[in-house]
Parts: sequence; structure tokens; C-alpha cells
Amino acid sequence: MSEEYFGVYKHYSSLLRSWFIAYGIGGPVVLLTNERVWDAVVHSGQAQCIGCLFLFGVALQVLIAATNKFIMWGSYYGEIHEEFQCSRLYAVCRWLRRQFWIDLIVDIATMVLLFVATYLAFGVLTSGERDNQVQGGQVTSRNEERHYVMR
Repeated sequence: MSEEYFGVYKHYSSLLRSWFIAYGIGGPVVLLTNERVWDAVVHSGQAQCIGCLFLFGVALQVLIAATNKFIMWGSYYGEIHEEFQCSRLYAVCRWLRRQFWIDLIVDIATMVLLFVATYLAFGVLTSGERDNQVQGGQVTSRNEERHYVMR
């Protein structure tokens, strides 16, 4: 039964990590590839902050994946080379593989980073509508020097 639970856990863990990576890369791609969206983000002064939040979210997931890979290597190596089981490195790997809280904290931190990046980007994209005023047939944005004539 525990193998079945682990299989389900492994599936959802992998699925969540894939979603984090896809979202963390896809978010900036959407911002960069749409000219109007990119202009709004750049002119808001939030581009660097939003980009860093997405980047740090992805970096955390890559870091935890690399850490888990190292831990599993140490565990595997200890299984096939019994003398390695006496080493400190094996003891560290054995201890780390039992620490679920590390993955949980990294996943929560990733969610927070991606949420804040999305919140800021959405705020930038919706603030233009809120800050625009219609004056005598022209729409004037308070955030930018540009003026557009309504037709």
C-alpha cells in the first residue's frame, strides 16, 4: 500500500514542479512577446521586479530538483556500495530524504513568488485602464507621456 501512496505522491510532485516551471517561464514569455503588454510593464517601472519574481520561482524549483537528485544519488550509491553507508555524506542524504518540510517550504515559496509576480503584472495591465482619463476627445494616461486620439 505504501508503494501505491508513494507512486501517487511522486506523480503529483512531478506534476506540480512541471506546472511551476511552465508558469514561471510562460509568464515572462507572455509579457515579452506582446508589444502592448511589454510597453505597459516597462513604463510601470515594475519589469525588473516582476521578472526577478518569476526567475526566483523557477530557480527555487530547479534548486530543489537538483538537491533531490543529489540526495537520491547518495541513497542509491549507498545501497549498491555498503561501505558508503558508513560515510557522513550517506548519513546526510539519508536524513535529508526524510525531510518533507524542505520540499513543502520551497513549494510554498515558489507559489508566493509566482503569485506576487502575477499580481504585480495584472496590476500593471489593469492600472492603465484605471488611470486613463477622457478629456476632449483624447485619452490621457497619467502614467505615461503618450496621448492617444480617440476616433
